[in-house]
Amino acid sequence: ARFHFEVDKNRFLVTHGVRQCERVEIRGPNVHDRETAFPAKEPAMPTVADLISAALIDPFRIILLVGLVATQRRTAAVTGAVLPLAAGMLFVAVIIPATMGFGAEAGLLKAVVAGLVANAIWLVPIIAITRFWEGRAGR
Repeated sequence: ARFHFEVDKNRFLVTHGVRQCERVEIRGPNVHDRETAFPAKEPAMPTVADLISAALIDPFRIILLVGLVATQRRTAAVTGAVLPLAAGMLFVAVIIPATMGFGAEAGLLKAVVAGLVANAIWLVPIIAITRFWEGRAGR
């Protein structure tokens, strides 16, 4: 007995002697195919830690904070030091998520809290560098 197999895209033919049979193969999910066996899950909601790490590398935020410190240092005799920094820190923390959509999937409150933490982390070295620079210029 002779068998002849022909494989096509969605079917294969088996010929035995003079009789030809056609079978249509219906394919389901293949366990070896990651796309069908393991469907993609929706991305998880970002945590506050994820938002903080994203805010720490945001160049727009860093530039705004450098500008805030530069302005505060120039106007410190009139406005003081703490209140302008606190107001500016809050302003930057609110304006970025409200206008640029930063952290929109997590909600405005979480994005603002993450922005406040990132702003506080960035303000420490910015103020330290500014004071060091002014101290060196004063010699």
